[in-house]
Amino acid sequence: MTDADIQMLKDLVPVLIPIFLIELVLLVIALMDLSKRKRVKGESKVVWVLVIIFLNLIGPVIYLVWGRHPDAGQEEPNDSGYKN
Repeated sequence: MTDADIQMLKDLVPVLIPIFLIELVLLVIALMDLSKRKRVKGESKVVWVLVIIFLNLIGPVIYLVWGRHPDAGQEEPNDSGYKN
């Protein structure tokens, strides 16, 4: 590695660390949400786990925007209006 390569890496680290942290947070949020839901779009949680893990930054976003079943994981209110 030349001095220019080392300098380029030093310049990229401040940019890459926040991107890595955002990716990690999205991954954890998506996997936690997936584990709590009874149903998801496509009816296969295994496929969503693979999408979330292997598509890196975009996988968790795809799941959180499109993959969650709209009524899954939410409690139904009873006749009195309170959640069960």
